[in-house]
Amino acid sequence: MFHGSHGPFRWVESPAHKTQDVLQLCPEAILGKHVVITAFDSSKITAIGQESLRAWRVEGSALYIPPLADLLEVPYDVFNEWFVFTPAPPRQKLESFTSSNWFTLGPCLSGNADRATQWEIKRTQRSFWQLMEIANPESYLACCSRLIFVTRNDACFTAVLRRMSTPQRARSASA
Repeated sequence: MFHGSHGPFRWVESPAHKTQDVLQLCPEAILGKHVVITAFDSSKITAIGQESLRAWRVEGSALYIPPLADLLEVPYDVFNEWFVFTPAPPRQKLESFTSSNWFTLGPCLSGNADRATQWEIKRTQRSFWQLMEIANPESYLACCSRLIFVTRNDACFTAVLRRMSTPQRARSASA
């Protein structure tokens, strides 16, 4: 697991966790906020109440979801990349970064370098941080080969990092 900061954003990355882990540890990361989904799993989306879908809209290749009142309104197991906004999201194209299975905010390790050059990884990281600075979401949540959670919300970051780190410490202590 890696974590760090970039300007006002703090981030954590873990191959051992999934989107639902962040949502269970810190539901306030998305509840009552606008969500823009930019990457989807190839599996089918399960049925959602028709009332919930009325306000959802597709624009380009992104799905815009108005503020959520309940985590059950979103089939989080098939949504791979989330941009979360407290005010309404900006009218701009949000690039997807999970299409590159090697995408990481952490250091360029040999396992990542096998699939992409260090130059590609660093270029993609620069593009990611530029988009985060321009779009200014409160949070970003992605899960492909690893979970990436980025946020400006210090309370959410601290809660997620602390709780995600606890099982790691317990495992390493028993090994």
